[in-house]
Amino acid sequence: MATKQQIIDYLTANPNLSDAQLVAYMAQNQISPAQLAEASGAPVGQISAQIGATLPPNQAVLLGDTYVQAVNQITGSGEDQQVGALENVITYKASENKPGGNIQYYSPEGEYQQTTKQQKVDTSFGGAIKDIVSNPGFKVIAAAYGLDAALGMFGNASSVAGMGGGTGLTVSGAGGVGGATGAAGLGGSLGSGLTAAGTAGLGG
Repeated sequence: MATKQQIIDYLTANPNLSDAQLVAYMAQNQISPAQLAEASGAPVGQISAQIGATLPPNQAVLLGDTYVQAVNQITGSGEDQQVGALENVITYKASENKPGGNIQYYSPEGEYQQTTKQQKVDTSFGGAIKDIVSNPGFKVIAAAYGLDAALGMFGNASSVAGMGGGTGLTVSGAGGVGGATGAAGLGGSLGSGLTAAGTAGLGG
């Protein structure tokens, strides 16, 4: 891990570093955006934005004790999926990468926007979802038409937005997996899901 003086000496000796070269130096020497900001005098938001601009879409890198992640807009799905420009850069401490941990949001220009808390992900229906996505019919639809279409075939879900609403990817109430009418659960009637009608269950 580099000291503040070592960082200053390196920046002084290499005034024309590209952003990518700077990120590589930070990764090699376990330097966080806050440490670089202290040594260089630049705002931590500006440094975080410069780092985010070098990252693959929606990917994160651990620099020192801090993750920096690019947030790019995604439109469409499957063959029509397109990755848009950088929307935000978020940072969070490795020690806070858990429910309740802080996440700082910055604009692509480095302006501070907000701090939010990481939310706990409900995995109670993880097995049900795993059963769906491992179904050969789901895989065929997803390959041909994209994830949204495949999820739609299995109910009223669009991506993960259908989770928890009684239809789509839920296993509660009158929805069941596939948005069927009646009190169907996993293996009950899919109705307007993958099959046309009947009580055959997944792939019937």
